[in-house]
Amino acid sequence: SLPYESLQKLTHLQELRFDRCSGLLENFPVQMKLMTLKVLYLDTCFIDSSWSPFFAWMAEQLPKLEDLRFFGISQTKQILNGFMAHDFCCQNNLKSLHLEHCGIDDGHFATLLLEILPTKFPNVSTLSLCYNQIQSFLPVVEKLKNDKTCSISPKLSALRQLKLNENPVLYKLND
Repeated sequence: SLPYESLQKLTHLQELRFDRCSGLLENFPVQMKLMTLKVLYLDTCFIDSSWSPFFAWMAEQLPKLEDLRFFGISQTKQILNGFMAHDFCCQNNLKSLHLEHCGIDDGHFATLLLEILPTKFPNVSTLSLCYNQIQSFLPVVEKLKNDKTCSISPKLSALRQLKLNENPVLYKLND
């Protein structure tokens, strides 16, 4: 179990990393307040549900969060649904979102770019989707083309870096 009372006493804690903490996320102490945390990193953790206590905790207890990193987590739908299911107290502070080695495909990419970032994290300036399964930009282009109310520029005005290294779509561009 997580010694959350002890962690809460670290009043200047700015970065927290969870490695291979599968069971912990489903029994997460949602009452743990880390009011100064700026960076949260999850590496190879298992997320069972978008309604996991972990997402509720992230949404309610991390008002200063600026950088959120998921690495090697294959439960992509749970992550995206977790973003959509909650209102995040850090939504205006979050500047950097990394979902690397997470199995992001074309549809997930479109959802992140056109739905999640504009509505949940409008001030994200860096989106890193390296080492995923993005094959095509077509779902994004089609949604923009077919939905006359959808416009990418105002919704993503804060986005400055889109990192797509090691995705199949980049190899197709070279062919």
